[in-house]
Amino acid sequence: MIEISLAETRYQSLETRKGRILLVENDYYSSQITKMVLEREGFQIISVTNGSTAKNLFNASFDLILTDIDISSYKDIKSIREIKDSNPEVKCIAMTSNIDEVQPISMPLLLKPFSSKKLIEDVENILYS
Repeated sequence: MIEISLAETRYQSLETRKGRILLVENDYYSSQITKMVLEREGFQIISVTNGSTAKNLFNASFDLILTDIDISSYKDIKSIREIKDSNPEVKCIAMTSNIDEVQPISMPLLLKPFSSKKLIEDVENILYS
């Protein structure tokens, strides 16, 4: 008879629901905290500091792009749009602390500062909708 602990069951359920997220965040501390919160929930996170690097690194195995757009240059936003245009199935969430300065974008917006709970809810809602 095989026994499965509660911890193993939780790990298995996380394993079946997690996704690969490309995190684009130029602030080191914000990046580390966001990464830690999402990894704790079972997501696999690859973190980069700008849109150009994201574009070079991106492949179809990512399920979501979570990108900061506060101080991103136009070139960085353009790189994210190019990824999205060539991979329409990939889902994106833009993070910002200043909604008044955001250029029109065609992706959901996550307003900074946000709680861990709000981050997880938004990521799961976008990934599993």
